[in-house]
Amino acid sequence: GAAPGSAPLPMLFASYGVQHIKFWRSPRSGRLSQAIEGRRGAFGSDGVPKMILCAVWVSRDRLVAGGNNGEVFFFHGSRAVRKMEPQSSPVACLLPLRESLAVVHGNGMCHFLHGGKTTDVEFSSVAGWPGPRFRTQLVSGAWKDRQLLLSSKTHLIYLDLSNGLPRATCKPLVSQPAAALTSVANHPVAPRIYTAALDGLVRCYDVKDMTQLEQRSFHGSSQGVTCLAISGAADEESSAWLAVGCSDSTLSIMSENSYQYVLRRTLSGSKAKLTCAKFSSVDMSGKHPLWLAVGTDDGCIHTFRFKEPCCRSSAYTGMHTGEEVVSKVATLRGHEAPIVDICFADTLPCNYLISADLSGKELAFDVPMARRLPTMTLVREVPFHPWTLPVGWQMQGCKVDKKLPRVHEISGRQLIAVATDVIEVFPFPCISPPSIHPLRLEGPSAPIASLLFNPMNDSLLASSDTALFVWSWETEAQARLPLSPLRSVQESETPDSRKPQVPAFTPPPRPRVQVQDDQSRSGIGKPRPKAVGIAKQL
Repeated sequence: GAAPGSAPLPMLFASYGVQHIKFWRSPRSGRLSQAIEGRRGAFGSDGVPKMILCAVWVSRDRLVAGGNNGEVFFFHGSRAVRKMEPQSSPVACLLPLRESLAVVHGNGMCHFLHGGKTTDVEFSSVAGWPGPRFRTQLVSGAWKDRQLLLSSKTHLIYLDLSNGLPRATCKPLVSQPAAALTSVANHPVAPRIYTAALDGLVRCYDVKDMTQLEQRSFHGSSQGVTCLAISGAADEESSAWLAVGCSDSTLSIMSENSYQYVLRRTLSGSKAKLTCAKFSSVDMSGKHPLWLAVGTDDGCIHTFRFKEPCCRSSAYTGMHTGEEVVSKVATLRGHEAPIVDICFADTLPCNYLISADLSGKELAFDVPMARRLPTMTLVREVPFHPWTLPVGWQMQGCKVDKKLPRVHEISGRQLIAVATDVIEVFPFPCISPPSIHPLRLEGPSAPIASLLFNPMNDSLLASSDTALFVWSWETEAQARLPLSPLRSVQESETPDSRKPQVPAFTPPPRPRVQVQDDQSRSGIGKPRPKAVGIAKQL
């Protein structure tokens, strides 16, 4: 930055970085490239710091610089005349206030230097400061009229000091994960969603205003959470199951209400990353078991069977764990590439599973028998809902630039969202390319990692890097397709001659749709999705 001064004085600025700070001087008139002069700063007998992170001019020839080990250097000209080291935490920013100098460290500690005295303030103790589970080190800041704006990898924080340090107020303006989002899952009954990120945190949000529910967010893994799944409906006396998969091949199964673990296991000896997880439909009567399938980076699918459809605990008996609740059944093989997505049959019993890998290979399995079916035609008449696989005869007309996009069926609208760098909405099933261009939802600037349709508030969610985007349908004059009532499934032969007996609890099976003309199938004349903004820029 340039130091204050009148026009005839030479222009001063400084550059800094690894083990150096350099002062530059140039006349205000003339070409900068011809007249510029530079001189390295001298740090004195204490030696050169490893990294200079920030610097600020406090007068015409005086500069203050902060180091990565908490050092503060005071320069007169190009020579350091004083050094302070009040904290070992890196200096995030230096703020020349009206009557003092504020030294803000990455851990939230601030030192106000004024009149030869130092006043220490711990910003993390101010009401409204982010909790210790979710905050990261501060990296920069700005100020105006005793109001500070501080930023970290996860938060943009507004701090008001106008009423003095004892009555300082704090408000986080924006929050986001410290690493990329990998998965999104919605609760079947309550109005909340969960996101998983590579920073190891599982965050919960209220779908009404997308505010983070810190009391329901938790640390899932130190290695990064790569997939997430929530089981189906639960009653007032029970809780849904929550499955959390990590990049070190660790799978955790817990109660969604109390977050008590019932299983924590490493699925692969080679530490293959867990790429996706999916629960089957829930039978609340308990006649048909609940299944969980988890795909890995080495092409395997691990299946688990639950003895209870929901998590039930008692104040007297507590909550059962391990084999009393869930057991590992089999490892399904046949893929040579990482598993992209998994989809269970929609009807009870949920005996069939289809999967797709990164190469586009699609396979079908009999889950109870733990065997691979010889051909996909054997499950062609079996309903799978919602459809989330990027391959299949239902997707033949969805032509996209990339081979394997993220897809998610939009329940009740005969539409499917197909996401690569942008989201396109096609009719579903899409057997042939539509004659008109599909609706395009723009916004994400990075490839989309996960896609989810939330039927509770009729919205479409997409995660891209550290941001979560939300689109919702307009409410006025909707020509919405009515959901079919629960009914028995039409009799049809299944690969092993078993017949489905009763429909799944949620959602009802999707009937086969006859191919219509392109205009009626493309959604023309129906309300289009309306972007409601970025959810907190997570």
